[in-house]
Amino acid sequence: MSDLFEQDAVKMDTDVATIVGDSSLYAKVLESGNIEVLERFLAAKSKEEDRQARMEFDRNFSKMQAEFTPVAKTGEVKNKDKTRTLYKFCPLENILKAYAPIIAAHGFSYYWTEEAIEGNQSKRISCHVNGYGHERSAYIDIPIQAGNEFTNSIQQRGVSTTYGKRYSFVNAFGAIIEDEDDENAMTFDDGVKYSDSITFLKSAKNMDELATAWKTIAAGLKDDQDGFRKMSKIKDERKKELAK
Repeated sequence: MSDLFEQDAVKMDTDVATIVGDSSLYAKVLESGNIEVLERFLAAKSKEEDRQARMEFDRNFSKMQAEFTPVAKTGEVKNKDKTRTLYKFCPLENILKAYAPIIAAHGFSYYWTEEAIEGNQSKRISCHVNGYGHERSAYIDIPIQAGNEFTNSIQQRGVSTTYGKRYSFVNAFGAIIEDEDDENAMTFDDGVKYSDSITFLKSAKNMDELATAWKTIAAGLKDDQDGFRKMSKIKDERKKELAK
């Protein structure tokens, strides 16, 4: 290899941004017949193209996010006899209705994948975002829970899939859900996990029943600070309702 070609090879390794469109350097690589150098050249060229694609992705992604607005929590889950609202959530269809047109207008697309993990006791749901030759993903791992008073075990799997799609989408795109920044705000998953406690509190007909319910629930949540805070919020809301 000539001294000039060695210098070009160093340039190829140290300044990959010069490779894309550098036909003279590419011609020298082909002319040399050196497979090792050719492989290095193609790897560097691919690396630079990936970098450019990622930069273009990020630039347009930021422009897209500037158009995002909060989506309201219009979905409701009621108690068994449908007399009280236990918690609210933002349905996936509402999120997609608000964001899908913006996403498409800025040249992006998305899809989900799902895989069983931890011996089929949990599932990983990923949202993949494509655009401008680059892909970015976000995932959430969800334990597959047993049925409860709202859903049987088969329905529960469907619930966990919907939940996973919703939150992986929110994480991947940075979607904005109303009240989502409230650390004590109930999520759909919370509603499923704490459904019995929520029903117990919401069903209290007077202050004495509420005090009894809270004493039992608080004892069971002594090792779950997040659940304690959220159930305490529901207890306080029910206390205000009973005081009216």
